[in-house]
Amino acid sequence: DIYNPLYREFNPMALLAVKDNYNTSADLEPNIEVVASNVNIHEAGVYSISYIVTDLSGNVSLRYVRNVFIGADYSPNVGINDIDLAKSINVYPVPSLGTVNIEVEVKETVSAKLINMLGSEVMDLGNVTNGQTVDLSNQSSGVYFIQFTSGSVTTMKKIILN
Repeated sequence: DIYNPLYREFNPMALLAVKDNYNTSADLEPNIEVVASNVNIHEAGVYSISYIVTDLSGNVSLRYVRNVFIGADYSPNVGINDIDLAKSINVYPVPSLGTVNIEVEVKETVSAKLINMLGSEVMDLGNVTNGQTVDLSNQSSGVYFIQFTSGSVTTMKKIILN
């Protein structure tokens, strides 16, 4: 997943790494091709980019899709607070049948929102606590993100509802 602030130039190859059993990353990186992208840096939301890679023998990979989050809350310069918040929150089980457990291991207040794949807020979960169970069974099946915010730091966790 890639996080990018609104209006900031976006590089679809940023932080992209490829692996192969026979070729090195350096050999493969020039052969990465963006085959589809709907990213709009001028509008907040969740977008996607599709890639393929051709190895040195001419074999073409399956399509790989990355999520791109565009919004005012996302910072390309990840500081120690961002890393701490992301590592201090766990959401499980994924996939879920409708109930998810949230583990929050920070002292500060953490609020959460359920975001759909279009980047729209679906549900405000309020302040969350360690060991909290959230019932999402009234939501449609699909991929969602829980956006956690503590002070000025925001991180997201992907969940799948079956």
